[in-house]
Amino acid sequence: MAILRTLGTTASIVVQASQRKSVEGAQGSLPPVSVGGSGGAPSETVTVGRWSVVAPLARGGMADVYLARDAEGDEVVIKRVREDLPPDVGYDLLLLAEAQLTASLRHPNVVRVIDHGRSQDTEPYFVMEYVAGLDLHRLLRECSRRKVRFPLGHRLAVVCGVLRALDYAHRARDERGAPFDIIHRDISPANVLVGFDGEVKLCDFGIATATVMPDVPATSGIEGKASYMSPEQARGENLDQRSDVYAVGILLWEMLSGRRMRKKKGTTSRLVRAARGEVPPLAVRGLPGEEQLHAIVHRALSFDREDRFDAAHDLMRALERWCREHDMLVGESELGRFMRTELRAVRDEQQGALDEARAHAGAPPAWMPDAEEVSTPSHSGPRRIRRTEAKKPGWPRSLAYLLAAAAASFAAATAASWMGLV
Repeated sequence: MAILRTLGTTASIVVQASQRKSVEGAQGSLPPVSVGGSGGAPSETVTVGRWSVVAPLARGGMADVYLARDAEGDEVVIKRVREDLPPDVGYDLLLLAEAQLTASLRHPNVVRVIDHGRSQDTEPYFVMEYVAGLDLHRLLRECSRRKVRFPLGHRLAVVCGVLRALDYAHRARDERGAPFDIIHRDISPANVLVGFDGEVKLCDFGIATATVMPDVPATSGIEGKASYMSPEQARGENLDQRSDVYAVGILLWEMLSGRRMRKKKGTTSRLVRAARGEVPPLAVRGLPGEEQLHAIVHRALSFDREDRFDAAHDLMRALERWCREHDMLVGESELGRFMRTELRAVRDEQQGALDEARAHAGAPPAWMPDAEEVSTPSHSGPRRIRRTEAKKPGWPRSLAYLLAAAAASFAAATAASWMGLV
């Protein structure tokens, strides 16, 4: 099971894993599409390899993401470089590098790539598994909006799932035993997927670094989301895997506090506050063992990386030990039960939107939802944060917005607070 995100924006729909199917030299490609006929009905079916496009899911800074299915009805998600980007910058190489790196990872908590390659018009793409679920950003928003209590043990279970994925990725080796030395560099709620079955997945290795990465265009400036950067990442320094540990520390801080750690504040940018390593104090709520839990968070968020946990594994062990000692160890089945029961209305809305999209299956409209804060390689300046603007929907407006609301959290980050979660 896996979910995906564009290089900048997450589409949090998930799927059952299927066998890897090669479509090298795929027949057909995903051309610029528009909706023909009255009422917004598509005039023809667009295909990529063996898959027919069903609906657009998201647009990020570098890539578009589509829901698609094959002749047997198996659904996947296809990701390809946006066609409005300059062809000479090397985005195609970056997309293929992400696909090749992610395809080399096989772990229950890491999104799985089914296939990658180039279509007949040489445009790169890759195919990922599709799952029913929510990314963590939207999960938190829905809990707040619907006044659903998200128990602490369940929140910590999500963080532990992320740490298991990072522990595997950080220690991954090739067939000869050489370490990949992966640094994700983009840990954020939008890249953490929680399925309705309770599985937790880490996705989007689009700006990850690794020794196995093929030659790709060098990027300039700072890469990642300022809201989840370590101080050394925000300062543009050399990174090691403890930078990812810091990012998980921010997730953990936010899961405990029920709000964003780095909200917009006055004229001081998030990037500046990230570089300073500013960490607001956690509120005391009277939880059993709260002092020890806060100590775990603050160690993960140490300004000096030498004072942090040495590895994701160490933070995971400390967090699981605390959960076990305070009877808050939540398994996958219990997390899934919470997702299916407490967020049943969200699941039904999402399913309804996708059913309607499947009824319109064919050429998707020439629009993609907004991405407020996205991660895209910077080739032209020191800032890594970029905004994209949405085009007007080409399908019936109600379907367009229902897809945007039910199928994904299209904003990679917002300034909204997450309250009412404890």
